[in-house]
Amino acid sequence: MANLAEPDAATNRLWAGWSRLRAQVERMTRRTDGEDLLHDAYVSMAGLATAPRNDEAFLVHAAVNRGRDAFRREAVRGSCEPVEAIDWLRDPAPIQDEVMIAKARLARVREGIDRLTPRTREIFPDAAARRV
Repeated sequence: MANLAEPDAATNRLWAGWSRLRAQVERMTRRTDGEDLLHDAYVSMAGLATAPRNDEAFLVHAAVNRGRDAFRREAVRGSCEPVEAIDWLRDPAPIQDEVMIAKARLARVREGIDRLTPRTREIFPDAAARRV
């Protein structure tokens, strides 16, 4: 397995031409996620017992195949943004900590209003009516 912590000359050459490889994959797949496809292909190549003869060709070929697989998967399942997929799970209510903090702040405001002089308290005409 390749040691990714200490890049060798072949790895340095790959990184130097990475943007060219990404552009090639995006042209061949007509997808905008060429970077992700290339990265997945690189991770699988790094896990090989023996390095391929032509690592650039291997990466491009593997990335294009992954792009085709993703296209087929999206055709069957449909493409969906992850955020949209879980929107229905989002609870619009505040979390319990926020509720407790808001109640504590409200109690402090009420204490402060109660300490005001009656004349100053007239600025808050409905303060007594708003108490919950």
